[in-house]
Amino acid sequence: MWKASPPPQIPTDAQDRITTALGKLNNAGMEKAADAVEIIAEVPRYQRSQPPEGMDTAPSLDGPEGPQEGGER
Repeated sequence: MWKASPPPQIPTDAQDRITTALGKLNNAGMEKAADAVEIIAEVPRYQRSQPPEGMDTAPSLDGPEGPQEGGER
């Protein structure tokens, strides 16, 4: 069974609930859960002011500013 080590800022109750729920899912359910978390993570209200230590903070190529070169304007 997949078990991730959570960032230290996650409250234990939330971590336990997430881990328990993920343990009930098949592969298709895990994909849906990952999609849902990615959507929630884009909502400013739910974002941390600082990323967890060790997380990549480099902007994505298609971030909020859009493509840097060669993209449509």
